[in-house]
Amino acid sequence: MIYADEKNRDVLYRHITRLIDGIDGVGLQFKQVSLIQQTYLDLLRRIRCNLIGVAVQLAQWPAEPELKVPISLVMRTCLTDAITGLYLASFHQHEESFRNELHLLDRPYISYLNFVADNLNLERPGEDPAVVQQEAQELRDEMHRKGQHMFIADPKTGSLVPKKPGQLRATSDLTLFKDPKAVDRPLTESDMFHQINALNATQHLSYLYRLQRDLSQQHHYCPANRDTIQFDGAYFCAQWFKSLVFVQEIAGMLANLLGTDQELIKPLKQNQAELIDYLSGHNE
Repeated sequence: MIYADEKNRDVLYRHITRLIDGIDGVGLQFKQVSLIQQTYLDLLRRIRCNLIGVAVQLAQWPAEPELKVPISLVMRTCLTDAITGLYLASFHQHEESFRNELHLLDRPYISYLNFVADNLNLERPGEDPAVVQQEAQELRDEMHRKGQHMFIADPKTGSLVPKKPGQLRATSDLTLFKDPKAVDRPLTESDMFHQINALNATQHLSYLYRLQRDLSQQHHYCPANRDTIQFDGAYFCAQWFKSLVFVQEIAGMLANLLGTDQELIKPLKQNQAELIDYLSGHNE
């Protein structure tokens, strides 16, 4: 059994800090990188940053039991980045397809920038509306310049509108999609899961999406899941251990796809082996 105690906390903390150190070693190896390598390095850095956040909060847990919620939320973010990396890796052999999936990931950010421009008046209360409107248009123009590959002229109005998913994937290798219908859909975490689950090479890792969904119950409030915050700390601790197994496995995979020196990958493998060995002796 995994208990909500300092012993398990210390074991988890130790494996997290080792993974952080391992990712550091991977990142220091690369100076000039390709688009695909840069993406993997970005995701590893994000995972590292969030693991630091988990470690800092773990130091105060279980003495402060309510930290189970923020720790779970940060670990959820690690899982989300791991899912994204694993999904993108399914396009590793075709750079154009990989690039197009990155464009799909950019779509929510474009929507966010549009929201900022449309509501710039909220940041400028009392200012001349004409001036605010001009600044908002300048923001949109800058967005269109930097992300011109994301837009297309509307045939009726001539104004720029975001490309649809199928248009963004026009140059992709469609045989890489395990669900052909996904080509014309916006990229969602659910689509990522189904792609991961359909591939023989990654199917064994698809349970990480279930873990991510479990930890997501602390992300948004709803009456139906209000009791989850009352779950015993042991439940959360077990989820953190399971999550770390998947995050570490995928971090190692990304490091390998990067072409990292095998001597730098060895500590990641050793840490993973020791973590799995520990958990095998504490089966629930």
